[in-house]
Amino acid sequence: MSLPGPTPLQVSSLGYATAVVQSPRGNEELTVQLTPSAYALDEVRVPTAPPSPLAIMQDVIKNIPANYEQQDYATEVYTHRRISNFDTLRYEAETVGRLRVPAGYRHFTGGLLDAGDRVDYQVQQRHVLAQRGGPINRVALYSGVQGDQVRAADPVRTSPLFGARNLRRFVLKLDSVHGEGPETVYLLSFAAKKADRRSTGTNLMGGYQGRLLVRQRDNAVLRYEALWQLDTAAFNGAARKNRGHETLKDQLFTQVFTSDRTTHVVDYTKGANGRYYARLSVGVTQSAGRVLGKAPFYYQSLSELFFRPLPDAGAPPAPAAKTKVPAVAVPEVPYQPEFWSTYQRPGGALAAPATRP
Repeated sequence: MSLPGPTPLQVSSLGYATAVVQSPRGNEELTVQLTPSAYALDEVRVPTAPPSPLAIMQDVIKNIPANYEQQDYATEVYTHRRISNFDTLRYEAETVGRLRVPAGYRHFTGGLLDAGDRVDYQVQQRHVLAQRGGPINRVALYSGVQGDQVRAADPVRTSPLFGARNLRRFVLKLDSVHGEGPETVYLLSFAAKKADRRSTGTNLMGGYQGRLLVRQRDNAVLRYEALWQLDTAAFNGAARKNRGHETLKDQLFTQVFTSDRTTHVVDYTKGANGRYYARLSVGVTQSAGRVLGKAPFYYQSLSELFFRPLPDAGAPPAPAAKTKVPAVAVPEVPYQPEFWSTYQRPGGALAAPATRP
């Protein structure tokens, strides 16, 4: 390359300091000695390959005992629920209660032979905002159990997805790796290969899939998102088979579905004790079908559950007495306006006393 007269040149190479020399005259060869310089690599980042999604989930499961509470614990629970049928608001209410979770609780349906540990949930305050029509058959919101009930609000504790032996029952994918400030987080997707009881923890599901947001530093799940879909063919077949038999199943299968699906989102945060807990659980259900021999329905429900850890789990409830005497009905929790006028709702002011009943 021909240059006009002696010209300053900068010569650089990866890992060496930049050298400044004069261009040679004519066709002379130019030899430049470069000095190694470690700081020249400061701006060079060589990313390492992320671990496989299976390895990430194995690390998540291995660190659950360190990341999440393993002893008995209790939380205050604020709930807001709303149910509509077609375009009519059928029910809306908010409650405040106390939830006690025993150390051995792992199955929201009761576990093998319904003999597993169970949570104890006591509603202490209730504020009904709207109520129209007769009682709503909760089975018509079949998959809504996942996003509505406090016993299913902590999937890291109760979902088979977070059991090492069950990982083979899922298709796992690493969708992305990105930074949130100084943190690196993984976005994983999962889908049950077969949505049976071993992969979902319950029955009659046609699909179970979703996503997880996992923090790399401590392998903790920060967010859980899931889509539950009912196996309508299996449910409808059972409903028609048991209709008119006057059995417990006949009382359960009183409707058939064209669709039933629930999205369930849970946010986890770290508590004062350094362990993560489910701070917020939101479930949205859409259910369409008809009651056998009666009218069609199109239910839409929203359930928001906010949790605040309490300092003491308290004593476990006394075991239920085994007796043939019919159980005494639990008295309805009365509405106390003085409580709700001062209560600080974690989700914001849903109902101002001056404008809502």
